[in-house]
Amino acid sequence: DQVEAMTLADRIVLLKDGEVQQIGAPLELYETPANAFVAEFIGSPTMNLFPASIRGGQVQLPGGAVTGARGAEGAVTVGVRPHDVDVVAAGVDSAGFKVDVLEPLGHETILYCTNADLSLSVAAPASVKCGVGETIHLRVNPDRIHLFDDETGARL
Repeated sequence: DQVEAMTLADRIVLLKDGEVQQIGAPLELYETPANAFVAEFIGSPTMNLFPASIRGGQVQLPGGAVTGARGAEGAVTVGVRPHDVDVVAAGVDSAGFKVDVLEPLGHETILYCTNADLSLSVAAPASVKCGVGETIHLRVNPDRIHLFDDETGARL
């Protein structure tokens, strides 16, 4: 049970098919996952993962925002936690998404949203008011993205 592991453990050993994926403190696995499997496994709701590419040292994010990236050019997998996606007014650094599912939790509402390109889950403050079927604008915090190798899943 990952919730028990995250709250009670000093260190976690995360296995997949009998192979160690990462060993570390719970917050280390959450904040700096070693690969896309760890990123998607740890956290609820899970990390959003979507394809992107690095061109000219820049990663294109939903809504047209770009962020700097070190390393090779080409295909990558971008990871962003639902708490690092904000509901914002329509603008240059945002993209429109249709709300497919609302999951009110009291202090926050989990929104499951889609547009023509991808699906994102968003942990929005309870003060955000929207309904199923409505279009909202989302902005990914470019300082909080994770990059993974598109083929191996390893953290870049």
